[in-house]
Amino acid sequence: MPKPLPPTGLLTDLLHDAASAGVGSIPSFSWLVRAHGDGAVQSAWHIVVDRESSAAGAGRGGVWDSGRVAGSDSSAVRFGGAALPVGRYWWSVRLWTGGDQPGPWAEPAVFRVDPSAFARPEPPVLQREQAVHLEALPDGSWLADFARDVFATPVLHLPGAGHVTVHAGERRSHGRIDRKPPGTIRCRSVALDLPADGGPVTVAMPPDKRNTTAPGVLVPAGMPEVAPFRWLEIEGLAAEPAGGAVMRDVLRVPLDRGAAAFRCDDAALEAVWRLCADTVDATTFLGVFVDGDRERIAYEGDAFINQLSHHALDRCPATTRATIDHLLRFPTWPTEWQLHFPLMAEEDWWWTGDASALARWRDALALRTLTELTGADGLISTHGTVTPDLLCRLRLNKLVDLVDWPPGSFTAGGTGERDGHEMSPVNTVVNAFHAAACRAMARIDTALGRGSDAEVWSARAARTTAAINRLLWDESAGAYRDGVGSAHAAQHSTLFPLAFGLVPPERTERALAHVEARGMACSVYAAQHLLDALYRHGRPDAALQLMTARHDRGWLRMLEAGSTMTLEAWDWRYKNNLDWNHAWASAPLNICARWILGVQPLAAGAAVVGVHPQPGRLRRAEGRVPTMRGPVDVALRQQPGIACDLECTLPANVHGELSLPWSGGAVRVWLDGEPVAASCVDGRIALGRVGPGRHHALAR
Repeated sequence: MPKPLPPTGLLTDLLHDAASAGVGSIPSFSWLVRAHGDGAVQSAWHIVVDRESSAAGAGRGGVWDSGRVAGSDSSAVRFGGAALPVGRYWWSVRLWTGGDQPGPWAEPAVFRVDPSAFARPEPPVLQREQAVHLEALPDGSWLADFARDVFATPVLHLPGAGHVTVHAGERRSHGRIDRKPPGTIRCRSVALDLPADGGPVTVAMPPDKRNTTAPGVLVPAGMPEVAPFRWLEIEGLAAEPAGGAVMRDVLRVPLDRGAAAFRCDDAALEAVWRLCADTVDATTFLGVFVDGDRERIAYEGDAFINQLSHHALDRCPATTRATIDHLLRFPTWPTEWQLHFPLMAEEDWWWTGDASALARWRDALALRTLTELTGADGLISTHGTVTPDLLCRLRLNKLVDLVDWPPGSFTAGGTGERDGHEMSPVNTVVNAFHAAACRAMARIDTALGRGSDAEVWSARAARTTAAINRLLWDESAGAYRDGVGSAHAAQHSTLFPLAFGLVPPERTERALAHVEARGMACSVYAAQHLLDALYRHGRPDAALQLMTARHDRGWLRMLEAGSTMTLEAWDWRYKNNLDWNHAWASAPLNICARWILGVQPLAAGAAVVGVHPQPGRLRRAEGRVPTMRGPVDVALRQQPGIACDLECTLPANVHGELSLPWSGGAVRVWLDGEPVAASCVDGRIALGRVGPGRHHALAR
């Protein structure tokens, strides 16, 4: 048996740059297992830690030497020594993969201990880019195109002294930058004198008072102010700019764009995936998920979608964890946003396998299930039940039901994004979130070894779910009413129970029919949960139709408008102050990974992943989905009802459970070249568990 290869991808407290960010005094260590050939499972690990002043070398760990520890853990493995004092350290790890001999030591990683550190954001950096195209305009000005909208500051390296005016904008109109764009689409204009020596000059972006003061998340100290722009227009140049003379410094948290990919036989869906991927890449510029450039505020509902999409694009979860910690200190007012906290924390657990964060957050998460607002019927309400004491403990000054955003008041004569929802005191959407939050808390307390508490949460979730189904279901409509006392059934009141798995099987088909008939009757935020509901219940073609729609409630319209990031709302007429850089509209990015390619963790830290593709009408779907233990590659070809061919490569140290979509009759199945006994149940062929490496499944 060959020796294992040295591990790679070392993270300290889930950070790439732990030397700059700082970590806690009991840090955690993560790595990627590598193997020869088709993969292997780690059987043991050995970590050493020492001060940076000590020479980093194989087997020398003067601060902590774990010795050989049996196990396959490779994500968030906790430091086992005494609390570390302030200082700089290095660590390394070597592995066993079943044999008697360990592999080589990994290249050491450096980290800095700061006892106050917890959930530190990955430090943003500046990355310089050149314009990809320069164009002379009729009046002698020059237009530079950088191809993508990002948060940046212009840098000019132009010959000769002179006075110029620089316009940096997101929107192009009639061949020039739109100087007065609608909504909160950005255009910044700066007049400046070029230096006589022709050296590079950074164009200082004028700050927007609203997003550069509290409660906005600020640009890190020492970094220049930035604005979102794709285009630069320069007026007053005396001579043609040379190639490479027009640049920008992009502020972003580095991520590995090679860690994720998606391709299929629908060019429109591929374009939507790229739009969403570019959005998530660009909008991590502060190290915390924010809602767009108008406010730069972290919001819980936005952050949950950002979290799902960021996980679908990059392995490192530090931005997600920093956002959760930030929001626990600076929460926002919508009722459902508080109920998102257990959902975000549980998702972090599935992704990282790190229970230390759950332990730190646990009591704050329990408070934010809002069980204190429960009535005698098992449903919660914010009307007449929210006390000053509760608001104080939540760190809020109000708590208001949201359902969806914006309401109709944002545009003259607008109908808003709530599908006519009646805001009853006892609200169906709020209670669907409450049931989901209690279920998440049950799983969180199970992970923390609090079995009796988990049973209480499960009972609460069951009680609320039963009350929703007893008091809010409208049998004649085949849908859930908006609340107690309401006769209206907005799409939202049924899509959220479907998304959270609260609908009894005997009602599911009618509930789905109601939701599908409404189309995209919700905002870009609720679209995440609508798509989840459709895929959760085996409606991939209905979801594909929504993601590739060409009307004004779809992502393709965002591309047609000229944006390279997702919009805050579907169109001007739904939100008159919308911006062009809002990642809460990035749902298709994570939908393609989690549902179309079908890759989701089935055990904490992605020790086991499910690969259950739902391609629907697509004949071809392939891509790469990152996990904490490495990327999962999936390639599926199908002729629905005739043949289905799946290739899947699992990283070393990861097991998988595979299945194939199947809409035909009798079927023969092969797995890795061997015939296997299999049958089709609910449109899928289960193939069972497989080990790391490449696998090929064929049904026909």
